[in-house]
Amino acid sequence: MSKYESVVILDGLITEEEVQSLQDRIRELIQKEGGEVTRVDYWGKKRLTYDIKKRREGYYTLFYFTAKNSNTLTQLDHFCHIEEKVLRHMITHEVPSQYAKSAPVEKQAGSPPAAEKDVSEKDTVAPEAEKPQVVSEVTPEEAPETVRETPGVPSEPETGN
Repeated sequence: MSKYESVVILDGLITEEEVQSLQDRIRELIQKEGGEVTRVDYWGKKRLTYDIKKRREGYYTLFYFTAKNSNTLTQLDHFCHIEEKVLRHMITHEVPSQYAKSAPVEKQAGSPPAAEKDVSEKDTVAPEAEKPQVVSEVTPEEAPETVRETPGVPSEPETGN
């Protein structure tokens, strides 16, 4: 059985009871055709990006379901085209979302857990070891006098005389 998801936008002028009724009809249609609804996400009433059938708002519902054959998809598509209260719908293969994996937290050897640490004055001031260290300082007298020339760029301006 293949996994699918379908977004259905219902007319914003209908009541919540009618929305629930249409969601139930879609569930029943999928189950009647041999599919199984695994999850339903009701997003509620949202403002549309642009007018659809002269409507500015719609009720969004996302259905996750499995289907044995394409007949389930055909029947669902047919129902959504015929039903006047459905403004838009889209059926796609379900794409599993991959959440960002957090990096594992490594404990430093010998460091006490955060709950057992004492907060003292020396902890709030950065110790000398943590301050940036200067590796070596070059004075202008010690700096090399070499000048790099860029190819194709003259080192001195040419005069027209």
